[in-house]
Amino acid sequence: MKVKLTRSGGLAGQIMQAEMEWTLPVKEYEALLKVIKGKKLKLTERKKDAFTYTLQRVGKKESTTVVEPVKIPVKYHSFFKVLFASLSANDDK
Repeated sequence: MKVKLTRSGGLAGQIMQAEMEWTLPVKEYEALLKVIKGKKLKLTERKKDAFTYTLQRVGKKESTTVVEPVKIPVKYHSFFKVLFASLSANDDK
């Protein structure tokens, strides 16, 4: 499955995205989402300079989930390290 990480917010407000193929079984992916899921903040709760991260299975819009990077289990650190390093500006949208 292909996953997309999106980073939004920050001082500049620039949206950054990265996509990668992941061989993780869907059930394990869904279990991981339950662990790293963050809460979607209301506009009044957001900090102006904070980033928001979402993770999505490409091709499944309903699967977009706000995630908290600090909750990522050690088992998945190497994958997410590469995914975060691959973030680039989304200038074409």
